[in-house]
Parts: sequence; structure tokens; C-alpha cells
Amino acid sequence: MARPQKKELDYFSFDVNFFNNKKVRKIKMACGAQGITVLINLLCTIYGDKGYYTKWDDDLPFLIADTVGVSEGAALEVIKKAVQIGFLDPDLFEKGILTSSEIQSRYSRVCKDAKRTGWEIKPEYDLTTEETEFTTEETQKPPGESTHSKEEESKVQKSTKKFTKKDFKQALISKGAKAEIVEDWLKVRESKKAVNTKTALNTFLNECENNNFPVEDAVRICTEKSWKGFKVAWLKNLENGANQNKKSEPRINRQSADTIRQNSTGWEIE
Repeated sequence: MARPQKKELDYFSFDVNFFNNKKVRKIKMACGAQGITVLINLLCTIYGDKGYYTKWDDDLPFLIADTVGVSEGAALEVIKKAVQIGFLDPDLFEKGILTSSEIQSRYSRVCKDAKRTGWEIKPEYDLTTEETEFTTEETQKPPGESTHSKEEESKVQKSTKKFTKKDFKQALISKGAKAEIVEDWLKVRESKKAVNTKTALNTFLNECENNNFPVEDAVRICTEKSWKGFKVAWLKNLENGANQNKKSEPRINRQSADTIRQNSTGWEIE
């Protein structure tokens, strides 16, 4: 009888820059220091379950809370925040799956380095085509396994994949835009042949930031007006144009009966 393929990991490397990660810092800011403990336990749960994902259910917050000694509500709050800011993929979370492109990339590297056979990431869950930056977490090895040269590790650490539509979308969501509205705007951009590059994203975000304009409102306006980009000046032009149209509207003066009679004095009807 064939031996079942092992999916879970016995270990995962911990990046020394973990606490400097912007998403991790946001979770700590929103949920307190205990949020970091919950987050680490969540990663242990994912790597120790299916290797690169775990399924969401109502018992998960309880199990994590019971393990690390926090309230169930606190554990749930951390998971929701992790999804909101993109530490966990929000689209797959809606399908009951907790994972991310970084988690999957790390899992893939461990399996390759350990020369596992038969492992794969399900196509419907696969996020590894997204931009993934390999850090020391992905290149470290457990004792007894072969190691890359420092030069090879350096190349791996610096390698990045291209910026994608999903990265574009997630960046807007992390700035407060609603996922469904972002999705609608991306359809508008696609219809206008706009490319979702990192440069285009930064241009959009800089316009909002420089004018203290909420990203959420900017995305909504672009969707409503079918704009592929955004400039605060465009809104001002629209407002000025609307005001000008009001001023130029023709007015019909109504004359009183007396005025009409006075004006008609001397008229003869043949």
C-alpha cells in the first residue's frame, strides 16, 4: 500500500524582519501586542495543517485563543484584521480558506529543498503567480539538509515576480476602498485598456495623498464616472462646468396682465 503523501510542514523559518513587516505592525497597532502571538500561532496552524492553507470554521478562533491564552473575540479580531490588510488573501477567505501568496511561496520552497515528491498547490487556491519576495525565511534549511551557497541565497532573496492586478486591487483595499467597488473599477480600467502597473497605482495614491482625498471616495468616483485614472482637478472642472451651466440657463420673464395691456396700447386688430 502506497504511503500517503505528507502535506504539512514540521517547521517553518522565522524571518528576523517579521516584526518590521508593515502588515504585522498594523495588526499590532489595531489588536495590541497579543495580536502578534495570535498571528504566529495562526501561521503554525496553517503550516501544520495543509502545509500552505487551513480551512476557516467557527472553532478556529477558540482553538487559537485556548492555545495562546487570549479571549476568543481577540483571536477573531486578529484574523479579520489580517484579512482586511492583506496578510491573508481576502478572496480565498470568502471561500473559507486561510492562506496568502507569501505562505504558499514559503511552502513551495521548503518542499523543493526537502525534495518532496507529489506535493502541489491546488490550482483554485494557487496565489504563487502573484508578486512574492523571497526573504531569509524561504532560503533557510533545517539541520541535515543541503544548503545553497551565499551567492545563490542572495539571488533568491532579491528575486521578485511582476506586479499584478491582484496586487493592485489589494493595495487599494488596504487603503480603505471596498473590495466590490475596486473590482468594478478594475473592470472600467480594463475596458479602457489601462494597465494595472505599480507606477499607475502609485500615481493614483499620490494624487489622493497630496490632496488629502480619501482613496475610498476616489475609487468610487472613478467607477461612477468611468474614469481609468483620477485627478482632483477633474472634479473641480466638473463642478465649475455645472455652475456655469446654471448661470447660462435662459430665463423666461413673465409679464403681468397690466404690462401686456400697456404694451399693446394702440395696437389694432384687423
